[in-house]
Amino acid sequence: MARKMMKMISPSFPGNSALFSFFDFQLCTIFFIARYSSFAAVNDKHVKEGLSKPTPTHLEKLVIDKCKSRSLKLDEALGFFNFMISQRPLPSIWAFNHLLGALAKMKHYSTVVSMCKQMMGCEGMHPDIATMNIFMNCFCNLKQADFCFSVLALILKLGLQPNSYSMNYLLLGRINEGKIDEAMKLFWQIVQTGYPYNVYTCNVIIGGLCKSGYTRYAVKILKKMNGSRSLEPNVVTYSVIIDGFCKEGSVDKSLIIFQDMLDRGVEPNIVTYTTLIQGLCGNGQWNEAKGLIADMINRGISPNVYTFNTLIDSLCKEGKTGKAFELLQLMTQKGLKPDVFTYSSIIRGFCQSSQWKEGKTKDEVSRYIEEMIQKGMIPDSVSVKMLKRI
Repeated sequence: MARKMMKMISPSFPGNSALFSFFDFQLCTIFFIARYSSFAAVNDKHVKEGLSKPTPTHLEKLVIDKCKSRSLKLDEALGFFNFMISQRPLPSIWAFNHLLGALAKMKHYSTVVSMCKQMMGCEGMHPDIATMNIFMNCFCNLKQADFCFSVLALILKLGLQPNSYSMNYLLLGRINEGKIDEAMKLFWQIVQTGYPYNVYTCNVIIGGLCKSGYTRYAVKILKKMNGSRSLEPNVVTYSVIIDGFCKEGSVDKSLIIFQDMLDRGVEPNIVTYTTLIQGLCGNGQWNEAKGLIADMINRGISPNVYTFNTLIDSLCKEGKTGKAFELLQLMTQKGLKPDVFTYSSIIRGFCQSSQWKEGKTKDEVSRYIEEMIQKGMIPDSVSVKMLKRI
């Protein structure tokens, strides 16, 4: 049943749509070269060097261990890099990759880009595909997607073989710049040219479509994945689409996707349930939300702070402050610590209730404010304005 309903919510891609039909000449050229050029030969010496991991020297081991320790500082990294690049013979590319990767995780993207450029001009340096993917990742995070394609061209020139990570960064670059139409064209080109891609690649484009309000087209990709043995959608795939429909106000479609997920044996997680519960509560479907909570608990998934916050906020907005207070007590009994959002929802709920006007809840509100202050929290601006007004 869920699969029949999915056909109704996933449109066919229009053949002459401006969103999906145009192919960039430059991109097609790159893909053609990548597929047929002798640069992509697997027996290239650079590829062979990237496939065999050398025994690390003392310097390389020092750098790699420091990167793995997560205690690396920027000035230390710069010192290591300057010393390494001055050595002859050069240290292995593995040591450089660890250093670049550590700095990228620390979000020093511009620094990594500068290092990569310096490495490209260094005689005797043989970057591998991991190096180039780090390079692309940094351009992607800097929202300079056009340079990702320049790196792709350099990958091919070096005789390296792009992998699924390379394709993912190309897609993320376009999505991060808000160019979902170009990202979609690129995705279909990757699929049609036989370039390497995986479930994560599909999840990347699905996430971009859902954030851009094109969740219905994300369902089209989901159906393609369901028809492939090697691209079986996972909990992330379904959760992102469910979230997309909920944010578009189509909770009924989210429930169809959720049922399809269960029918195909994909186990939902806390994110899936919380997203659906939030959508149902926002749509006033409290009974359905309660049913999902029971189902979640039956599957051995415990609600987290965000789940409780969603329920408490929805109850307070409906004037059911008594039930919201019961949930707050249950939350603390389970060892979960209420945050600013929890307290602010309760305070707003009590301030808007009829009991406030009768003077029955002012002491409770004062107690919650005192609790927040003791825990180093400050009520949000909405709660403060409400308290002043009342």
